Amino acid sequence: MNGSKSTNHDLNSALACSSKLSFVQSYKVGTTVSHLGKADIDRFKVIVPPEDIIMQYSKIVNSYFAEIVKVSNENQILSSLRDTLLPKLMSGELSVEEVSLD
Repeated sequence: MNGSKSTNHDLNSALACSSKLSFVQSYKVGTTVSHLGKADIDRFKVIVPPEDIIMQYSKIVNSYFAEIVKVSNENQILSSLRDTLLPKLMSGELSVEEVSLD
């Protein structure tokens, strides 16, 4: 992982996991993790797969994230259209009587 673009997501994921582990480390009460102490977490091992596996994973994951971004943008556009058109339709300012669905 020599800083290539394809591993940026993996690095971001690792950093996100790291912050979650920090949360677990600071969590001092509760029945579900009370047995997990800092010494336990310090012994966690991370296995880094070979570069070709990372590249294959990145290709798959990047396509999913691209689709998520695309759908999110479409949702924003549709929400904006709804918020603009619905009040006009409800007030009668806009009519769909002459719209053909053919």
